Amino acid sequence: FLILNSLKKRGSIMYYHDNHLLKFKKPFGAVKEGTKVYLRLDVDRKYKSCLVRLWTPNKQEKIFNMDFKDNYYETEIVIDTIGLNWYLFIIQDFNGKIEFYCSKKTYTSGEGETLSYFPNDRSYQITCYDKDFEVPKWFENKIIYQIFPDRFNRNYSHKFDERKYEIIHKDFNEQLGCTRYGANNHEFYAGNLLGIEDKLDYLKELNVGVIYLNPIFKSTSNHRYDVTTFMEIDEMLGNDDSLRSLINKAHEKGIKIILDISFNHTGSDSYYFDKFNKYNTNGAYRNVNSPYRQWYNIYNNGKYECWWGFDTLPVLNKSNNSYRQHVKEIIKKYTDLGIDGWRLDVIDDLPDDFLEFLRKEVKKVNKDLVIFGECWDDCTLKQNQFGFRQYLLGRSQDGVMNYELRRLLVSFITFGVKEKEVNNFNLDAYELKDRIINLFNNYPVECLKSCMNLLSSHDINRILTVLSNCEDVSHLSKEQQKNYILSDFDYEIGKNRLKMLWLILMFLPGNPSLFYGDETGLYGYNDPYNRKPMNWNNIDNSLLEFFKESNKYIDDDVIRNGELTIIPNDKNTIKFIRSKNNNKYVLTIDRKCQTFKLEKF
Repeated sequence: FLILNSLKKRGSIMYYHDNHLLKFKKPFGAVKEGTKVYLRLDVDRKYKSCLVRLWTPNKQEKIFNMDFKDNYYETEIVIDTIGLNWYLFIIQDFNGKIEFYCSKKTYTSGEGETLSYFPNDRSYQITCYDKDFEVPKWFENKIIYQIFPDRFNRNYSHKFDERKYEIIHKDFNEQLGCTRYGANNHEFYAGNLLGIEDKLDYLKELNVGVIYLNPIFKSTSNHRYDVTTFMEIDEMLGNDDSLRSLINKAHEKGIKIILDISFNHTGSDSYYFDKFNKYNTNGAYRNVNSPYRQWYNIYNNGKYECWWGFDTLPVLNKSNNSYRQHVKEIIKKYTDLGIDGWRLDVIDDLPDDFLEFLRKEVKKVNKDLVIFGECWDDCTLKQNQFGFRQYLLGRSQDGVMNYELRRLLVSFITFGVKEKEVNNFNLDAYELKDRIINLFNNYPVECLKSCMNLLSSHDINRILTVLSNCEDVSHLSKEQQKNYILSDFDYEIGKNRLKMLWLILMFLPGNPSLFYGDETGLYGYNDPYNRKPMNWNNIDNSLLEFFKESNKYIDDDVIRNGELTIIPNDKNTIKFIRSKNNNKYVLTIDRKCQTFKLEKF
């Protein structure tokens, strides 16, 4: 796809460059290693010299002369170093005065500005990625449906030992409880894999192409990120045969299955760690000679490295060869059962070399498996103590959870509603357009098409809650959050805004994603109320019908593959246009009047 924008009035600007436009930079956006990139700078007259200064990922400076052509300078440069490359323009007049044309402070692309001093952190970004990078073609133009397994659907024919569990609700109509501090992770509704299988026809009616399952491995909690063992499915959910059956039945309906996994940590109450000496597994915590001892960082005083200070989640040593061998076993087992990919939890805590190892092993077993990770920002700009992360350079993931796009859309449509977990801010239509294209500029096109474009998830407030003028969660106790009921008026506001955002996602590259219940009117604040049981007995049928109809657009060649144009009409109104072969769709969003219109020409 191409991004087109009308050129803004430039007035008496002496220099001008906007790398969102093919006139000034070609090709648009990220490039594969070895790509020739055309650059142009418009000027008001001829100067003594005009140079491009390129700063490469390996911290080398390269200078390129530009050729004068009437009212602009131009050159071609080769981008051949994988990572983030940065360029700006250096202009010298015949009196010796030097100025710099660079990106604006809050962007890494788009229109720039002129400075009289050298800007250390104000260059244009070119993401360069592996020339051999490919993403499985099946993972394009799909509706993703995320399921928190304990809360989606229960088939009561599946039996397990209920005596092992603290709280098991009799049915999905019982209200979710809470503690003073939030979720009770040992409160269950006993949703299971057979229950998901029972609802495959429902998901097919929604035109779902991918089911993303939160963890299903053996665990003592309802979220199952504190895994007991990776090699067994939790008995409450089913077993290997249950998973195989779900996968096979889903595949028959054209639906893929992706599993969620945290390779960063296990539970303290796990076969590997066995803090409480429950298992006959020679666990790491109590035995210095345990085969798992080197999987963890356990100190002489009995303390150990754990994730964000939670002592129930001891952190794994990702460089340990024995642990990596176990990772290979995990990948092989579930690939043999028929899964189609992995969602990686907390990728910021997984070293780049581990992510590269993981990609090689996954693709070695089956090159058509997809890998995407949890990322809350522009993933190309994420850094650690070693520099920029390598997430989207073709060596680790195929795509990411697109929390950044969600933040931009929610910030615009709600005039900057406050959320505890997400740093929203009030964007007008012009800023929304610029920031969306800035994100598109930084991501490889293969990754853009493979992103999970979510509005809700198990880690943030339900989208209907966010869009419904709800009360700021910081003002509410957990008990108040539990009992919070949206007024009919506020619910309708949220519902209308949800329709707007969902249609926008249909026009943008990436896979639109539903968190179970978004389509039926389920709402709630963050954990545990974003993980309420599915509201099968209280479905908003009009909202469900909207999703059934709008999800058909995922198969529309023009809306999904046509040339994309984003045009702000004013601060509150924006148009998304897709066109191909004399066919055109126009989506107009007016956040102030709370209206939207989808037209076909």
